[in-house]
Order: sequence, then C-alpha cells, then structure tokens
Amino acid sequence: MGKLLRLTMALATVGWAQGALACNSSDMSVSFSPATPSIPSWNPFPAGTAQTVTSTITLTRPAGTNAIRTAHIILVDSNASTTLRVGQNGAFAGPIYNITTTSGGATVSFPSGTTATNTIGASFAFASSSSSPSSSSATVTITVPANTAASDFTSGIYSENLTYSLQCYVSNGNVEGNTTGTGPTVNVTVPNLLTVVTAGPQTVNFGSFTTTSQNLAISLKSTGAINASISSANGNKMVLAGAVAPPNTPTNSMIAYTMTFDSQTVPSGGTTLTNLARSGVGGSSKSLVLTLPGLPTGKLAGTYSDTITITLTAGS
Repeated sequence: MGKLLRLTMALATVGWAQGALACNSSDMSVSFSPATPSIPSWNPFPAGTAQTVTSTITLTRPAGTNAIRTAHIILVDSNASTTLRVGQNGAFAGPIYNITTTSGGATVSFPSGTTATNTIGASFAFASSSSSPSSSSATVTITVPANTAASDFTSGIYSENLTYSLQCYVSNGNVEGNTTGTGPTVNVTVPNLLTVVTAGPQTVNFGSFTTTSQNLAISLKSTGAINASISSANGNKMVLAGAVAPPNTPTNSMIAYTMTFDSQTVPSGGTTLTNLARSGVGGSSKSLVLTLPGLPTGKLAGTYSDTITITLTAGS
C-alpha cells in the first residue's frame, strides 16, 4: 500500500518597513521664535515709517521619517479679507501688515481659508538620513507699512493670532498630508501720540473792540486723549501797554475777559484739563474762546494785551 505524503507549506508575506509619512504634529513639530513677535511703537501719522519684526520658523522631522524630504508653510490670518490687518482695538481695525521670507521675499501671510496646498510660503528641506532628527528653519519678516492713507487709529495694542498650514513632500515629490496648527501672535502697539499742526505763537485780535468774542482754532492730531495746561500772564486780563502790571493795574488800563478751551472754562489762575477728546490721525481743532463781559467803556486809549500759554501733551 502506497504512502500518502502530505506536504504542508507555510507561506509568508515579506514586507518592507518604513517610517511614518504623515505631516502632522506628531511627525513634524513646528515652533516659532519669538512666538509673539511685537512691534513696540508704530507711528500711524503720515510722517511715520514702516516698522518690521522677525520670527524664525523651525520644522523638526523626527528620526524614522526620512521619506519626508521637503515642506512648506504659510501663516493664515483670522479674517478672510485680502487686506490683512493686525487685529482690532475697539472699533478701530488694526494696521495693515504682510509677512514675507527674509531671504527671497516670498509671501507667507494669507487670508483665512487659505491652505498650503496651492501656495508656496516658506520652504524647508530635510536630510535624507533618518538616523537622527532633522531640523530646518526659515526667518520671516512681519512688516507694518507707513500709514500713507492716513487711516485713523487709537492708541493701544493690536493683536493678531495666526494659524499655520503645513504641506509635506516625500522623496519622490508627491504630497504627503496637510496639517494646521497654532502660529505666532503678532502684536503692534500704537503709542499715545500728539502733534500740533497750528504753528505758534498765534494772535487773538479784538481789533477796535467791535465784538465781544474771539475764537482761535488750534489744529491737532492725536492717537489718544489730550492734556492741556493753560495759563494767562495777567490772570485773564488784557493790560494797557506801559501800564502798571497786575495786581496794581488801574481799572481804566485793563480789560477783563473769560476764557474756555475745548468748551471747558479756564479760571484766571490757570488750569490743567486732562483727557480731552482725541483729535484722530486725520486731525481736528480745539477752540480757544475769549469772551468780554461787554464792549469796553471808560478805558484809556492804546493797545491792550495778555499772553496765554497752552502746553499740550498726550493724555493717559
């Protein structure tokens, strides 16, 4: 009787292991230095200049993911407008900004909804060996241009929280994933600035006293509140040239008046008015108003004068 030989064969599948190819936070770390790039003082007046600050983006590919050879990243604004602005301060939209690579000038900043799939941004290259982590860095420049349009801004800190979109490529050039994450926060500080447009000194002229009120418009530009320190050399009195100085001036040689600045009364001893309304980047006027109690009578003929000193500073 013949024997039946049963042969059992084990079939094995032979495979090739390779590192993870994902382009996500666990396989590609992203860091920014500084994480909060800040422009400490941007002047929004037309005479101001562009301000810049840099941040370095570093991508680190861990060991074992050597298939990822290149990547590029963009930074994405929270707003979909194509005009990118650094946040908002109350009702005031922030200053315009743009972000480019420091080397080459490639655009890195884009509106909300943009991904790295169809944009270039900042580019990175990694070593072919997977025996150790591979890092690649690119420095970007955040630019806030001069406010040539004279748009209005109030003093304060404007802040924009950016996100990033990251695209990786494997050794054969094919796309390997796209991921997003938290990017840097850009801060721009608009200081409390004040400039006086009206050149001094100015003359308030009652002429031959045919009117009891005279107004001087003082033109200002400011990003914040305004303080005004105001005093009169003769205590709110116009004194006849050559007459005895106050307080011994004869009644027939002086003409008293009342004074307001920005609709607030200025007493004869002077005053400091604080936190007057801002004039804005485009500018506006504050009124100095001098008012006589009536048309002068019983006064000696001649020229009457007083010196009013107004010191204007930025408020708190």
